[in-house]
Formats: sequence, structure tokens, C-alpha cells
Amino acid sequence: MTWAYGLCFISVFLAELPDKTSLLVMTLAPRQKRVVWLGASVALSLQAALAVAVGRLLAGWTSPWVHMAEVLLLLGFAAWLWFKPPDDDDEDEDREAARIAVRRRLLVSAFLAVFVAEFGDLTQVAILSWSTRLPVAPLVWAVASAALVAAAYVSATAGVLLRRWLTLQALSRIGAVAMAAVGLWMLLA
Repeated sequence: MTWAYGLCFISVFLAELPDKTSLLVMTLAPRQKRVVWLGASVALSLQAALAVAVGRLLAGWTSPWVHMAEVLLLLGFAAWLWFKPPDDDDEDEDREAARIAVRRRLLVSAFLAVFVAEFGDLTQVAILSWSTRLPVAPLVWAVASAALVAAAYVSATAGVLLRRWLTLQALSRIGAVAMAAVGLWMLLA
């Protein structure tokens, strides 16, 4: 039966990599990789707990409201990325309080964006499915959370690597276009 938990990890990890939440993490990570990864990881772990704990309720929940919330979040996030002023790459070292405030806002933004975007997501459905098949719900949560956190780390690292070739403004604009495209596709689908 332990092999089934391994399959749970692999399926959730692979499902999360091309996901919209990975795109969110990749777009935000060049600003503060660890902060964004932490915010996303907490959100993903909470979503995994929700999927395991109340999976049946969420599976039966009417999805138009969840779907519309995801669309609005993606379009709102796209607008925020497009119109926000570019970050200054050369921060003044004497402004520690401002840097802490930026980190805090980024942590909360990453958490909220990922938490809301993950509702009704493929990985949440996969975790729900695994939780109905495997006998130890806390272990399903731990395995699924580990997979989601690992996928978020891969996405954050990819965002930082892309930063080597692109400015933060270019990354934000690319992220804005991608978020708008996914949001519009979801709206029309």
C-alpha cells in the first residue's frame, strides 16, 4: 500500500507543475523567492488539508461561483502585474523597514493568490480522489502537501532563473499576459 502514496506524490507533483498556481509563483518569485515560496507553500498545504478533510463537500459544491472567483482573481492579478510600477533592483540598504513591509505584502499576496486559485483545481480534485482511496487521511495530506511544496519550489526557481534574462517589468508583463489568457480561456470554456 505504500506504493500508492508514492503514486499520490507523483501524480500531484506532475499535475501542479503546469498549473496556474505555478505560473503565479513563477511570476512573483524573482522578487523574493523564499518569501513567495513560503506563502505559496502554506496556501497549498492548507488547500490539501481542505481537499482531504472536506473533499466530498467540495466535490459536490456547485462550481460556477468557484470558477468565476478564479477567473476574477486571474484577471485581477494580470491587471496588477501589468500596471504596477517596476521594482527597483537596487534597493537602498538603509530602508530595512520598507523591505520588511514589501516582504510581508509579498508573502500575503502569494498566499492569497495561490489559496484562491487552488479552489476546485486539478490537484485539489486529485488529492480528494486519493483521500477517498487511501486509508490514512493525514498521510495523504502530508504526501500531497510535500508534492505541492516541491512543485512550488520548482516554479519559484524557474522564475528566478528567468529573471537572469528578463527584467522584473518584462516578467510581470509576461505573467500578466499569461494570467489574462488563462482567465479569459477559463471564462470562455
